[in-house]
Amino acid sequence: MDYILLSTLACSLPDVKSLCISYDITCSYSKNFLRRIQQMPSHLHVDFPSIPVRWAIPKFHLLAHSPSCQSLYSLNYMHGVGCTSGEGIESNWAISNPVALSTREMSTATWHETLNDVFGTVNWAKTMKISTSQGCRLLLLAKVKF
Repeated sequence: MDYILLSTLACSLPDVKSLCISYDITCSYSKNFLRRIQQMPSHLHVDFPSIPVRWAIPKFHLLAHSPSCQSLYSLNYMHGVGCTSGEGIESNWAISNPVALSTREMSTATWHETLNDVFGTVNWAKTMKISTSQGCRLLLLAKVKF
């Protein structure tokens, strides 16, 4: 996970001004993070003291954690994250998991192309529905009295 996160950040810097990392096990993953990343290859080193980092647990996974984790890592209490659930990636698993049975005996190139098509279709469908889903969320928020 360290390698994936740092590889993503290395491609995005210096555009990153702050960072909110949402991960199912962030309460244990964030421990010793700065020490662990110093052992990564030099091209992946990121100057974290200059980038504010906040750690969060996605909302669906939050209740499986202890009350102390819930209060420390809840997206509900973080400034600047809006109504984020942190579960966007996992919501696609129900659609993409059955593809494993179809692709397990494919060659590497065919497997890659098939998964690319599946994920592209899922992302396209999500993009096409975003105005409707966000509109529904906005209507729900408008009905809530603050």
